[in-house]
This record gives sequence, structure tokens and C-alpha cells, in this order.
Amino acid sequence: MASCVFTAVCFALLGMAAASCGNSATCESCVAQLGCFFNAVTNACQSKGLFNINSSNGTAFVDRAYDCPRPLADYDDDFARNVAYVYAAASNGNVQEIQACLNNRIPGAVVVSQYTVPCDIFKSNCSGYVALNHENETITVVFRGTKGSTQFYYEAINLILYLDKEVPFFGGQVFSYFLNAFQLLWDAGIGEDLEELSILYPYYELQAFGHSLGGSLASLTALAAVKKNYFHSDNVLLYTFGQPRTGDVKYATEHDENVPNSFRIVHAEDLVSQAPLRLGYYQTTAYHHRY
Repeated sequence: MASCVFTAVCFALLGMAAASCGNSATCESCVAQLGCFFNAVTNACQSKGLFNINSSNGTAFVDRAYDCPRPLADYDDDFARNVAYVYAAASNGNVQEIQACLNNRIPGAVVVSQYTVPCDIFKSNCSGYVALNHENETITVVFRGTKGSTQFYYEAINLILYLDKEVPFFGGQVFSYFLNAFQLLWDAGIGEDLEELSILYPYYELQAFGHSLGGSLASLTALAAVKKNYFHSDNVLLYTFGQPRTGDVKYATEHDENVPNSFRIVHAEDLVSQAPLRLGYYQTTAYHHRY
């Protein structure tokens, strides 16, 4: 008898929670309620009860305001394919090869500098370059992606173990491989170059591009350039390709507030862009900038 009463009470409470969740009109009001999540597929607020979980589409479940659906900013697919991607692809060469590539596709673009530094205990290299274009008044910083199996596996271990560190220029946590590589390249000269160019050409737009690992480095660099007042947030444009999840929700929120013109382009079946995995409703790590 007692077990029947207990079961009845449990179902009654679940029913009340479900009914309460169903009264929420927006995603933001939904996730503000304890025990509710917003289903981005059905556009409905639902209880986190066992019977509402559909494991086949985990990305549909929104349980914090940051993940609520928002209108997409002014994404330019032609620009992504014919400008940002060209800059990112060129990052695999040396200065002469980069310049030759840009000469073919980006009129007026001139390489200012390139920096390549060992960025892990196995001496794998991370690389980035800075370019200037007076024709369209842009300063561009670009980062190369992961290169070689050793770097890939070391980077993967860092993500699998969720090894993160606090970002010194704004707080929040970023995966340590990305943060270390960013800091090494920034200190090698990229930070100084961006500061000097921003003084020389205060009205030029900063463009930041990168693929894979380079996408995370471009994200951090764009944010750092704004936080250090080298560029105004409205004058920074970020496009990344296959960028992994880079830090925690605080980093992602800070990034979006300071670099609103950001676009993360991924293939739906690319495992790198889905790493590291989010393991539950309440996990606050494993985030990237919003779009």
C-alpha cells in the first residue's frame, strides 16, 4: 500500500513539473525553471523527466539560456568560401607560399609576418601569420590547423581529459592546449603586430581566420584584441572552419559579447568539431562561440 502511495505521489509531482514547464512561452523562461529544458526541435518546454529524453538528438535539449536559439548574424557564404577559406588554407605554407596563394585569390593582400613556435612537450609546431590589405582596409590574422599525428593525439588527450586553464585577460576556462598555443604565438609577435597595426590603421577591420586548432586560436586572438582595446568589437570579423569546442560557457559568453560577428563553420559529421563531448545537462565546459 505504501509503495503504491509513493508511486502515485511521484507521478503526481512529475505531472505538476511537466505542466509547469509547459506554461513557459520562451526558451529563456523555460530554462529558468528547475527541472525544465527547451526542446529546440519541437520549440516546446518540457520536463527533464525520464520519459522526455530522446538520446538520438542531444543537441535538441537546451537547459541554459546561452544555448537558446537566436537569430543568425549576417553570415556571408561567398565570403567564407572565397576569402576566409583562402586565407586559412594558405596558412599551411611558408611566407613565400602564403603570399603566392594570396596573390592568386586576394587582390592587395600582403603578408606582414609569420610566426611558428613549438607548442607542446613533443615540440609540435603551431603557426600563424598576419596580413595587411590597403585595398579593402583590413588587417588579417590567420592560424594553421593541427599538423601531424603526434600533435593531433596530444591535443585530443587534452580535450578528452577536459584539461582547462583560466584565461588571464578575462576569466573563464579554455582548454589548456589552445590557451598555451595562443599565448606562445601572441608573445612571439602576433600580439605586438596587431597592436602596432591598429595604431597605424585605426579604422581598418580585423579579420581572424583559422582551421581546426587554428579556429580556436583565431577565436582567442579576436577576443584578446578586443579586450586589450586594439580593435572595437564592431570592427572584428571571425570565421573558423572545423573549430573544436574551445572552453567553458563563461568563455563563450564573453566571446559573443565582445566579438559578435563570429561564425564557426563545421561539417555535421566532423568529430573534431564535436570534441570534447558534453556529458550531461549541467556540464559547463565544452563550448565554442555561439555561431
